[in-house]
Amino acid sequence: MESTKLVAMLVTQLKSGCMQPGCSNEYCVTSGREPMEQEQAVSLATRLSESGARYLCPVFARGVALAAMEQDMNQAASSPPSTEQGQEVETETETDVTTTAIPADDRDSQQSDAEPEVTQKSEKLDVEADAVDEQQDDVDQGEAGVAVEESEDGDVELSCSFMNQFMEHMLEGDTTEIASLVFVAFSSAPALETMFQFDKPRPAILNGNQNVLAINVEAAIKFYVLLEECEMEMYEEALSNAISLLNGNTRKAGEPSDALIAILAVLVTCPVLYSGNEDGEWDSLLLWASIASKITPVQLEAIGRAYSVVATEYFERAIRTVNESLTVYILSMDLGKRVHIDAVTRAHVEMLRLLFAANCMRSTPSTTALGMPLAQLSATSSVQPERSSSLGTFHESGLLGQDMISVLGNAQSEAEPKVAFDYFVNDAISTSVDAIEEYRGFVQTRPGLISFIARAPFVLDVAAKSKVLAIEHMIEQQHMARQNFFRRYLVLQVHRETILRDALRQISHAEFTDPDSLKKELKVKFVGEEGVDEGGVQKEFFQLAIRNLFDEDYGIFMYRPTTRQHWFNINTLELPDEYKLLGILLGVAIHSNLILDLHFPLAIYQKLRGETVGFDALEEVDPEVHSSLTKLLEYDEDNVEDVFCLTFVATYQAFGEVREVELKPGGSDIDVTKANKQEYVELYVDWLLNKSIEIPFNAFRDGFSSVVGNSRILSLFRTEELHELICGSSQLNLEDMQENAKYAGGYNDDSNVVRWFWDIVKTFNEEQKKQLLAFVTGCDRAPVGGLANLKFVIYKHGGDSDLLPTAHTCFNTIMIPEYTSKEKLQRLLLLAITHSEGFGML
Repeated sequence: MESTKLVAMLVTQLKSGCMQPGCSNEYCVTSGREPMEQEQAVSLATRLSESGARYLCPVFARGVALAAMEQDMNQAASSPPSTEQGQEVETETETDVTTTAIPADDRDSQQSDAEPEVTQKSEKLDVEADAVDEQQDDVDQGEAGVAVEESEDGDVELSCSFMNQFMEHMLEGDTTEIASLVFVAFSSAPALETMFQFDKPRPAILNGNQNVLAINVEAAIKFYVLLEECEMEMYEEALSNAISLLNGNTRKAGEPSDALIAILAVLVTCPVLYSGNEDGEWDSLLLWASIASKITPVQLEAIGRAYSVVATEYFERAIRTVNESLTVYILSMDLGKRVHIDAVTRAHVEMLRLLFAANCMRSTPSTTALGMPLAQLSATSSVQPERSSSLGTFHESGLLGQDMISVLGNAQSEAEPKVAFDYFVNDAISTSVDAIEEYRGFVQTRPGLISFIARAPFVLDVAAKSKVLAIEHMIEQQHMARQNFFRRYLVLQVHRETILRDALRQISHAEFTDPDSLKKELKVKFVGEEGVDEGGVQKEFFQLAIRNLFDEDYGIFMYRPTTRQHWFNINTLELPDEYKLLGILLGVAIHSNLILDLHFPLAIYQKLRGETVGFDALEEVDPEVHSSLTKLLEYDEDNVEDVFCLTFVATYQAFGEVREVELKPGGSDIDVTKANKQEYVELYVDWLLNKSIEIPFNAFRDGFSSVVGNSRILSLFRTEELHELICGSSQLNLEDMQENAKYAGGYNDDSNVVRWFWDIVKTFNEEQKKQLLAFVTGCDRAPVGGLANLKFVIYKHGGDSDLLPTAHTCFNTIMIPEYTSKEKLQRLLLLAITHSEGFGML
């Protein structure tokens, strides 16, 4: 083939890559190589081309074979080549597979003319080139002649007519033909649907599900990526003009047809939709988002499944395209604090909802990322919200639309979502939304009044959701205060020595006389001590109460040193009241915006939300048992009963003796065999995580639900978000802490001790950061949203002395004498934070 075309292909590899998952070609950006500038790429490509096509990726190597085939066919009449002296090259076209011979003499002459710099490459490159050829052979051997390539995460890529033609024109360097192809393909719905259909019937990975569009949306995303990276205005203009023509024809359509849904799937991440125009108009996005808002549940599921088989890297790219456009628009128009979300913002959200639905196709069917179990989600009324004493059962289906609910309800059983739900969070929106306006848009149903948390809660981070939750609770407290102004607080008077008994007695009385009183603002008074509770006394109460409840001598929780976590004690002799008290305290702490020093595994928060916990959760709860059961499941021999010697019985230690519980009737007489080992594991895990702690956990959950069970906002928190809401964040960014710190007692940000303090703590490792935070606040985790939300104070504690720094954990204040040297401050500060237990401070 012509050297200019070969160089052009190599330049494309060196600048943009081949876009093929799993590429290992050292001279391709897709394999991880840094992209090169045009001049450098041309120089290297010229040298590499002197060795022929050996350094081309498989997708470009097809172009070489096609060119060779054309050249040989032109010469066939006069001098047909001998296949005995040549090398056979298989090439695949859209209609057939042709075998063409390249004369060995020509091949040898190509290699002999190459410069030493290229021909004397290491053996590693020769092996890699052969590996690339083998990769091409594998691609060409797809079922029924279809090029099928599996990426590392198991996703499948199939070719389509548009990409075949596009890549062929790219190889030939024919910009005019490319622009023409783009215009023709995107200017009409029939052409677009035809061009992006899979070349052959859908593969087995779709599991025979007929509700899947036969549209290659991954190919569309790849095209958009190439379009962006090649920076050719001619192509972009052709695409823009084509979409404009397509829009004109689409506006005449009525309800979205299945054919129109296929086009929508291709256009979800089309760059033309997210560019706007010079006048700030977004006609294309508004049109297709309007179509997206009208699709049926079946159509939404079809789009979702079309995206669910896209390779993860391209799915992430699709989310990023929409989210970045939304971010730029929000920041430029300053719409983040307006609950009347304008049309463009809402259009972005509609597109994100399509991708979110696709992501949920791969999540576990028992629960959703929206914050409620699917069975309960699907059953709720679109008019009146369902209320229950269990967290997670509430949802108002009309908020997210019956379409989304139906799709999520039909989601297939997958272990994990395609990407983490954090990919959908929009930081610009999360940091700028007005919590009051968000809540107002959530609870009111007037046309045009909408909020992010109502339409797309997944774009908000946990800090933003927690602010809306606080508004919800504040309004609820104000309502109760208006009904009885003189009893607007829940007041607890406790002795330090009997703090749990006093709290339990007074809370039980309050719940019996007026259950709603548990939702009132809490005020705490320590008997015999002066002081008004403005937040500090309340915080100390929680610290002491939690410390006592989890004391090993108290015996209601077990501490596992291997996981550094607590679990319910199945041997406790205590009544369920203490567990209910803890649940109430958790709910009150959420209302009071307090972080508790709890060390529960995530499974506890899953159970609080009504999720089913199983084998996967066991790994965090009890790694040793999880490891043993994994070995049992992986053992594939027929002598399971002889090797493991198990029956359908669970054993545990209780007061110095071993006790047994049958996992099923007659379980002690049933051996665990290869045939029934799966049943045994399921029953054992269910007993360990659920049945063995059923009574104490139910009391704990009932206490929690009595305070927050009817919260409409809390039901939108995912399990991980609920955990962070209660226990804070493990991300400790001390720069955020410094930026928001206050100084008192004579210190300012320019004081020597203050400057030394920040210099010292910035050198701390993660464990020392936790120790410092625990020393100052009583908890080694940051509040929701990070240390930027911590009200931290450095207070001057007299002149120079040998006293250690001390802390008022109730007020997040560290008191430091005015030491005369940085070395002294560092020595005494480290001594203070490493010899503190957290509760022994002022």
